[in-house]
Amino acid sequence: MAQQGGLIDPLVSQLNPMAVAMRQKMEFFGWCALLASFFERLCDRA
Repeated sequence: MAQQGGLIDPLVSQLNPMAVAMRQKMEFFGWCALLASFFERLCDRA
């Protein structure tokens, strides 16, 4: 069990920042999509 944990811990510490970065990118793209649809509606109304 100790050996397995020793193997998995570095993997998790490597993957965790990647997961955080992915989540931040997804949030960023989500906001971009919201803004894009908002501007599309503004243009349609004008």
